[in-house]
Amino acid sequence: VRRVLFRSGSYFVTAGAHSVKFWPTQELDKLAEKCEVYLGGGVPPSVVLSLEGKPAFLPSSFKDVVFADVQSDCSSQSKGAVFCGTSSGMLCCFLSNRSMSKFVDSKCSKAMYGLSVSSAGVVLCACSEGIIRVFSTTDLSYLGTLPRPSSQLFGSSSVQAPEHPDCTAARQLLRRSAGSSSSGGDGCAWRCVGVAALYS
Repeated sequence: VRRVLFRSGSYFVTAGAHSVKFWPTQELDKLAEKCEVYLGGGVPPSVVLSLEGKPAFLPSSFKDVVFADVQSDCSSQSKGAVFCGTSSGMLCCFLSNRSMSKFVDSKCSKAMYGLSVSSAGVVLCACSEGIIRVFSTTDLSYLGTLPRPSSQLFGSSSVQAPEHPDCTAARQLLRRSAGSSSSGGDGCAWRCVGVAALYS
């Protein structure tokens, strides 16, 4: 399992090698009720939970892929949509009935590492070589690619073939979109003023 997504509804989602699974939370709710009695300092009983996840319905072409991240759509138009990114660069959308409604190739050079979904209806895909693709959550249509920062920020002195570290994570904030590189934990930020045109 690579990622876990907890939703406010009655299930959580796991994504990893060759699978996306939807797990009911009823048993977790029962455990929380039992543990509330012991919050005053007592020792909770040893409880073993037996959860049974239901696999998502994957097309045959997705049987052997590795799902690198899973995120949820927070927009008011969402009908329980769950977005997953594969390590090979595919962006997928699942519905609450576990079916894959649509998918698109992000056309990243090597790999996709993470996703970020906002209530504005935008999903960011953090990819290799500092690439961040932007898609619409409505139909996964391509909106654009954020400009990569200067390679000099990461110690690359090559003019002919500048090197950019992989973008391993992305997060959309209230006023800007931010990406994080894998080079020493440093990150770069993009102001929404420059990205707003991609949303329209």
